[in-house]
Amino acid sequence: MLVSCDVSDAHGTSELIGKTDAQNIAFENLGVNAEKISYSVVTPETFKGEEYYVVEAQIDGVKYSFRIDRASGEVK
Repeated sequence: MLVSCDVSDAHGTSELIGKTDAQNIAFENLGVNAEKISYSVVTPETFKGEEYYVVEAQIDGVKYSFRIDRASGEVK
């Protein structure tokens, strides 16, 4: 399941999503709430002109990693 969010304002301009938004998108993608996460870290990165967050989380000893586009909120 891919989860993204619309970050356009009423004037049609876009802003980059924040770390909390990226973390929430990753948690929604995992289908869990924050209480189930034993560890998470959000790191902003840029690669080939694309800005994204790497969200790493651990649930019940299993590690997950997501790349979340900072402009669209799309899971990459």
